[in-house]
Amino acid sequence: MVSGLALTLTVMILLFYYDPDTSDNNASNSTVIPPEADLEIIKIALNETARYGDYVYWNITVVNHGPDAAMNVEVRDIIPGGLIEVEAVGTGYIGTFDNKKYAWFGFSLASGTSATLMIRAKVNITNTTLVNKVTVSSDTYDPDMSNNNASNSTFITTMADLSIVKLVSNETAHKGDIVYWTIVVTNNGPDEAVNVLVSDLVPGELVVVGSSVTDGVYDDGVWTGFSLASGASATLIIETRVSATNVTIVNNVVVVSDTYDPDMGDNNASNSTVIPPEADLVISKIVSDTSAVKGDVIEWTIIVTNNGEDTAVNAVVNDKLPDGLIYISDDSKGAYNPATGVWTIGDLNKGESAILTIVTKVDTTNKLIVNIANVSSETYDPNKANNIGKNSTFVSPEVDLALTIEPDVTKVTVGDNVVFTVTVVNNGPDTAINTCAYINLPYGLDILGFEPSVGIFNPVSRIWYIGDLASGAKVTMLLKTKASISGILFVDAFALSNCHESDYSNNNDTAVVEVVEPVNPEPGNNTNPESPEDIPESSTMPAAGNPLVMILLSLLAIAGISLRRKN
Repeated sequence: MVSGLALTLTVMILLFYYDPDTSDNNASNSTVIPPEADLEIIKIALNETARYGDYVYWNITVVNHGPDAAMNVEVRDIIPGGLIEVEAVGTGYIGTFDNKKYAWFGFSLASGTSATLMIRAKVNITNTTLVNKVTVSSDTYDPDMSNNNASNSTFITTMADLSIVKLVSNETAHKGDIVYWTIVVTNNGPDEAVNVLVSDLVPGELVVVGSSVTDGVYDDGVWTGFSLASGASATLIIETRVSATNVTIVNNVVVVSDTYDPDMGDNNASNSTVIPPEADLVISKIVSDTSAVKGDVIEWTIIVTNNGEDTAVNAVVNDKLPDGLIYISDDSKGAYNPATGVWTIGDLNKGESAILTIVTKVDTTNKLIVNIANVSSETYDPNKANNIGKNSTFVSPEVDLALTIEPDVTKVTVGDNVVFTVTVVNNGPDTAINTCAYINLPYGLDILGFEPSVGIFNPVSRIWYIGDLASGAKVTMLLKTKASISGILFVDAFALSNCHESDYSNNNDTAVVEVVEPVNPEPGNNTNPESPEDIPESSTMPAAGNPLVMILLSLLAIAGISLRRKN
């Protein structure tokens, strides 16, 4: 029932509102639903840590999650400061990358696809964290912008460019010398150099004497215990003593630290000192006789020894013979030139010796002849004190004493007086020291008196002490005697001194006096005494017949002189 009624009412309503023109009775409207593209960007840093000067890489990936294509996609990379030389790597990416604006554009992405770009940049900064941000957009509506941004970071480590310099105090040195090595480490930055370590292993030819540092500690070739701020320097001075010869000592040094060093080319340094060869030449000189007389042959022996550690190159001895010596010959290694006095030895090896013997003749008197020789070579000699050798010989004064004795008469009668004139002349060339003359009076001549021009006469010993007699000087003595017996009486006289006598042949003379008996002898006159009681008291003569040699020996004992045969 209800449904029928409802149906009837509906029909009636429709009939009541009937519109004969139904053409304008319909109308419509619409809403445009644009395409959508949910873009997502992903950024991955390929270097989590990098250093100054390194290249760092980032992969940028754009994904279109749809549902529609993303048109005119554009990616903006916000490059942080500290990166230079930004560029896209490779040729496989789509679109265009502008390395001035850091923009990637000019491509579209279908739903469900992606595109990737790799960017490379060079680090131009230290001690920082680089945060690289990127955004993506397109002309297509993106319903979810939360995934349109991405970032990643790379830590840039600290950096310190250390440089080292090494100086040496002596470019050339010798064994035993002190050499200083100065090492200067500088941090050229830009950051602090942490835990700096310097290695300076001193070569074996050097002995470390001491060291000083401005910072840290140096021990056994290693300098540690300090850091260097940017721009700061530190200095190490090592004091060494040279213990070798004939070598070039090269001293190397290296510096490092815990901080990255971008330039290791200046982390090494070296310097050197040249130690030349050494030859300690020692010379000694020997003379065959330390005393001589004119005309003697003297040998001078020179010995040169190389006590050094290396060969003495071109060893030379200078031994110019002094005045008073005449060169006769020589015997040596090498060659000796008597005109110049140069003995050319040549090379003398370590421990080797060379000997030169020079034979000379003495040609002077009353002189100390000092012969000096010195040796040298082209090789450095550390001890010059033993390069000179000398020796000497004393040439005695030389004199030529000439003695004459003359009686005033050569024939007398017993009881007559005879005056003898004794003359001594020094023909030189030097002063005759402690000159004396001995007069050997035979038995039968009694001394009555004496008158020496110089000196003192002892009538007991019959010695005339003249004293020093200059060259060319002449002295005389009158000796008055009385003949007491008859016969041929010989009076011998001899002169000598403390000096070498060049000619003994004229040092003695003999006077002869003939004593005869009176023609008419007076009674009681005893002219031929038979016993000592008959000898006059004024006559104290030595026993007759003493040999002249014994007299001379007695005279030498008295005067303290030793005779020497002339050469």
